[in-house]
Amino acid sequence: MPIMAYNNPIDTKVDLTPALLARLAEIPEVVAVKEFSCDVRRVLEIQEHSDIAVVAGADDVLFESLVDGAVGWFAGFPNAFPKESAEIYDLVMAGKIAEAREIYRHLVAVFRWDSRTEFVQSIKLVIDIGGHSYGGPTRPPRGPLTPEHEAGVRADAARALDYLAAREA
Repeated sequence: MPIMAYNNPIDTKVDLTPALLARLAEIPEVVAVKEFSCDVRRVLEIQEHSDIAVVAGADDVLFESLVDGAVGWFAGFPNAFPKESAEIYDLVMAGKIAEAREIYRHLVAVFRWDSRTEFVQSIKLVIDIGGHSYGGPTRPPRGPLTPEHEAGVRADAARALDYLAAREA
């Protein structure tokens, strides 16, 4: 069964360095890594050390990771922006970098909430704001967003949704 390692040193305090991933890649079942160090230099460095597939893990470095050779995206905000997320991915894979960047630059502010402690609450709120699905409240131990964080998420989501609405018009 194929295995994808998950490198998230921000939350786990354990960093699967490119050298360590190269050792893990010697295990036949380990075929990919979800790279969430938020260091876009890692994509190329991992590829220099092994043939393990790199999957973008942090939404706010998605574009840069894909351009540098990540082969996929495993993240949270595609739940709030499924069409646009797929479009960014497809455009980069097709080599249409400028077109992908144009969409991404309007979403990246809200995507940055994916790399914060409040990422689950933020994604759920944006899903609710978008109105295409139901995000709802989080379960314990996660609590609600602080008023300041909720205002920030709402402002970032509003800018992204305004752009998308204008794009559709």
